[in-house]
Amino acid sequence: MICHQTLKRTQARPEDVDLPALFGDRRMHFVEIDKTVEMAQPSAAMITRVASDLVSQEGSFRVALDAPGGHRLYYGFPHIPFAALAGFIAQPQRHVGLVEHDLDSGRFQWRPDAPVTGARVYVQPGSAVGNAARLRVSVSARVREQQCDAVLPADAVRLDLHLEADDLGRGMVASEAQARYYVREIRRALDDHVAGNHEIGSLHVFAAVPVSVAFLLGQALAHSGLPTSTVYNFNSSDTPPYRWSLDLHAAVAGAPCVRMSKEKP
Repeated sequence: MICHQTLKRTQARPEDVDLPALFGDRRMHFVEIDKTVEMAQPSAAMITRVASDLVSQEGSFRVALDAPGGHRLYYGFPHIPFAALAGFIAQPQRHVGLVEHDLDSGRFQWRPDAPVTGARVYVQPGSAVGNAARLRVSVSARVREQQCDAVLPADAVRLDLHLEADDLGRGMVASEAQARYYVREIRRALDDHVAGNHEIGSLHVFAAVPVSVAFLLGQALAHSGLPTSTVYNFNSSDTPPYRWSLDLHAAVAGAPCVRMSKEKP
């Protein structure tokens, strides 16, 4: 059971009543990754250090992932780029179980009877001189183009992909099947329009999603046919709101991976 915290601390673990559905009768081992103090006032150096700790072969996350046998369950309150980096490290071939924080009960649990609702994927051509693909994922809230443009100019975007959930809002991902459905649709769009596309040199991800979707998205971005992927962090209190971003490929390679954006004059 891997609890990942960088945004805020969890107040509870999955409860005994929920564990049979998540683990069956397996014996549990709890691994806590807590970087909330370090990320209270994030700088480029601190974000880089937190990413490096996650990537490190000797770090708690990699040790838990690489331990022989067993079932991994990932949950917590990380920033979206760190959740995506965790999935990217795990790679698409490794199955990791997920559980989401339920806003109504305050517990980490799924609602297995929740229906899987749909989503629409929109594909828009952009600037003929741009070489970036922009992926917007609107599940917990709508990702607005104008806020993305503040850190990734529109003339750099050759292709805009936008997945928008039919049921938009916080707490709408109530089952692991729902989270996996959204990322499956994203993966299809990336395979159709970005993978192997010589006109696209980089992929920029702006995602308003819960942690489970962010982790699965990171796994999808680890596909070798995709270009370098950068995931942006949203904070409405920052100026601009997408003030920092994390290059997943660079983070894993131990290269400079953090970009801090400044407000345009």
